[in-house]
Amino acid sequence: MEALVAERPDLSGLPVAMGDACRTKGEQARQFTTAVNTVRQALQPLVDMKSIEIKGDVKNAKEVVFQTTTPATAAAFWERYQAACAQEDKAAPPGDRTRAECVTRARIAALMQMLAPETPVMRLGLAKYLSGISHADATKALARLAIFSAEDGPGQVGPHRPPGTTGRFARRSRPARSDHEEGAGEGDAGGA
Repeated sequence: MEALVAERPDLSGLPVAMGDACRTKGEQARQFTTAVNTVRQALQPLVDMKSIEIKGDVKNAKEVVFQTTTPATAAAFWERYQAACAQEDKAAPPGDRTRAECVTRARIAALMQMLAPETPVMRLGLAKYLSGISHADATKALARLAIFSAEDGPGQVGPHRPPGTTGRFARRSRPARSDHEEGAGEGDAGGA
């Protein structure tokens, strides 16, 4: 990373975390592992369904699944995922705000890393899910989805967007909450 920064004058002055400063530790790392496993478990039925059609080459199953994901299979994923999260939350000790914060951040990170590069129908589900979370990380994730999505531009109706919606994803009002404004910075879409 130091070599890259030295070679690229456009990166000078930008904050760069290296070494231990960029490693996730402790409870946050444990919760991220749990969140990744929850996403994998919710995706598993899709992989199982398609691996039968692949006839033995299971390594390519995930790729095939997401190339053929339909609104119905995406909806089934989100139902399984939300049910798994509810079950995890029910089993957790009540009132532990620190743990709840770690869980929320880990779930958002896992979903973004695993689903953001997938099909438009999966990203639309991700955007809908994130829009229901009052947290700065969810707002930032929604902004990343909108900025980096490959779908149609603002005001255009794409194949996976219903008529009458604008922007890259349907815009929903998010409540302005002081508990998720920390770290959001100026221009936070939290109240948009």
